[in-house]
Amino acid sequence: MDQTQVIATQRQKPKLLHEGMLYVRHKLSTSKEIKFWRCEFFNSRIVKCRGRLHTDHNNAPLRVLGEHTCSSSAARVERLRIVSNIRKRALNTGEDAATIRAQELMNVSDTVLAAMPSKSATKKLIQRARHEICEAPPVPNELSQLEIPKAYQFYKHSEDNEEQFLLADSGVYKEEGITADQRILVFGRASAAEWCDQMQHIYADGTYDFTAASLEQGDCIGFGTFGGVVNRMVHKQTGREMAVKRIRAHEVVKDVRDKALSELRMIIQSQGCEDIVRFYGALFQNGDCWICMELMDCSLEKMYPLVFACGEHLPQRVVGFVTAAVVRALNYLKQVLNIIHRDVKPSNILLDKRGSVKLCDFGISGYLVNSIAETQDVGCQFYMAPERLTDGKRYDIRSDVWSLGISLVEICIGHFPYVGLNSVFDQFQLVEFVNQCLIKDMEQRPKYAKLMEHPFFRSHNFLANSDAMAEERSFLAAYVQLHLDKKISA
Repeated sequence: MDQTQVIATQRQKPKLLHEGMLYVRHKLSTSKEIKFWRCEFFNSRIVKCRGRLHTDHNNAPLRVLGEHTCSSSAARVERLRIVSNIRKRALNTGEDAATIRAQELMNVSDTVLAAMPSKSATKKLIQRARHEICEAPPVPNELSQLEIPKAYQFYKHSEDNEEQFLLADSGVYKEEGITADQRILVFGRASAAEWCDQMQHIYADGTYDFTAASLEQGDCIGFGTFGGVVNRMVHKQTGREMAVKRIRAHEVVKDVRDKALSELRMIIQSQGCEDIVRFYGALFQNGDCWICMELMDCSLEKMYPLVFACGEHLPQRVVGFVTAAVVRALNYLKQVLNIIHRDVKPSNILLDKRGSVKLCDFGISGYLVNSIAETQDVGCQFYMAPERLTDGKRYDIRSDVWSLGISLVEICIGHFPYVGLNSVFDQFQLVEFVNQCLIKDMEQRPKYAKLMEHPFFRSHNFLANSDAMAEERSFLAAYVQLHLDKKISA
């Protein structure tokens, strides 16, 4: 093994192996010519290692800045290399999981073998690797809107071999249960044709190709606005997990059915915003409506108590990143769809271990008429703006601004804010942003465009800076993972 080499990881964040020690990249110099690395145990709960290293842009070592105060495991290093090779082999061949595992674990010591993932874990690793690289582009509302990002168009698995993705139209056909005009687009890498079950299928109208029979039901993870149950389910053919809201349409009155269908319509229309939970498709099964959506790891409502239970507060870095995502989502609903959410609260702001923040639950959202909403009897009163609690008074998107402000106070102080408010805010920009959200006079309260000009939003909005966005997502991903792991261990 070379003295210094870059090792790929499952999370696509390379590590540097130098003289038997593993480093993670910290940042780049201002000139972009020097990379700053630090030991992978720099933030370990057991030992915060002081090992530091500078390299040039080609990862050649320039200077060792700090001696290691931890001992890196040789078995762990070898395990990381083998796992990386398993992923590469899965992407470049059609071999089954057992064959790949057997080939890559030949001549491996007992110590390394003991550190390797189990057979079932290796199988899931291979499924995820093949699924990620074959994942379809964002689902369009109609075929004419289908756009394939450049990153998906070629896959380079060697320096001189670029493989083109396959996008094939099945044409018009007929079989039992499928009408003649449902044309299917098959999307994936060309070599994936060897194992067609790993390829994605989307109908020409943009919805995914699956039925209720192809979904394996998991545990209950929540309840919808209209009494529907939200279950964790798995698409058997691809292994994709999703959250499925099941609305028992045959048991509810027409008004509730209409609202459920209105929610479905709004979810489909909102898919142009990456800060809104992704929609996979809808099924009608025995009179019930199943709305299939992206599965996230937890809500902000469940996340912040875990943080405060450890005697900590949410870092402003996390609060700011969450705030920017929610404001972008709300602004998209207003500017593009003319929709007001009406139920902004911590339970409807979702997080995952990839560092994503998504707004969800359109059960009581409504369309604006001349930028005004007139319905009074929907939403959670604890988060309602003063004008919504006043009978007969109309309101607009600034009521959602108020709800956002209340939510920010709650996650920052660790409880609902109207009882014993003792602010832990120590950052002027955050305090000023929340104060703007909580102006009682609706006419004086800012709309989204004004909020997006605020220094607090601008300092945490990285939409135009992909590197900064990736770094913030990595920080949030690690933060969510840490506290969810603490919950499990407790």
